[in-house]
This record gives sequence, C-alpha cells and structure tokens, in this order.
Amino acid sequence: MVAWVLLRWCFMLPYWVMAVPAAAVVLGAWFLLGLSALHAAAKAQKEALAGTVLLSTEVPEGATGEVARVLGCDNHFSVLEASVEDDAAAIKKAHRRKAVMLHPDKNKGVPHTGEAFGRVQTAYEVLSDEGKRKEYME
Repeated sequence: MVAWVLLRWCFMLPYWVMAVPAAAVVLGAWFLLGLSALHAAAKAQKEALAGTVLLSTEVPEGATGEVARVLGCDNHFSVLEASVEDDAAAIKKAHRRKAVMLHPDKNKGVPHTGEAFGRVQTAYEVLSDEGKRKEYME
C-alpha cells in the first residue's frame, strides 16, 4: 500500500524534480568510475616505468665539450647544473643559460647539439613543474 502511494505521488511530481536527483546519482557514479580508471592507468604507467633508466649516459662519438657533458648526465639536475634545493627561479635561470649555450642555431656544425638541447628542454620541463618534479624525485 505504501509503495502504491509513493508511486502515485512520484507520477504527480513534475519530471525535472525526479530527473535532477537521478542525474546527480548517475553523474556521481560516472565521476567515481572515471577517477578509478584514471588512477589505474597512472598506476600501470608508473609500474611500466619502474626500473627503467630515463636518461642514457652514453655519449655519442663526436660529441665534445658541453654537448658531451650534457649527454653524459644521468639526471635532470646535473643537466642544468642545478641543485635539488634550487627554487623555480634558479631552475629557470640555469635553463636559459644552458639553452643559449646549446641552441642548435647558435652551434651549427657541432655534432649532437640538437640532442643536448632537447635534453636541456626536457630537464627544464620536468623540474619547472612542481607535480612532475615531485614525481621525478620519488
């Protein structure tokens, strides 16, 4: 009997009164499922990268000077010659100094300059973003 009264009452309500709570429940479930899927994908990516060397320390033949030093570095801090304690301003300053020194347009004819410049750019991208830097430090 109670169910019959509730069912009759529901049919007398306007459509939007019933649709709003139903939509909230559906959207909430969709959001939570989406977050769990994103978390699972991030966890799988982190596990796939575990144990891999992100920076190669092999210096190609023909690389000399600063290009050889940058290509031989095993971490982003040593690429920029920065310290772990450096703030964003110091990282930016170190990046600019290295970018000017290793820019391919400024060093035409020097072998592997593009690779070294790319490594400097990657180091700056990782160390300038707090989230990426925190993940890199783990």
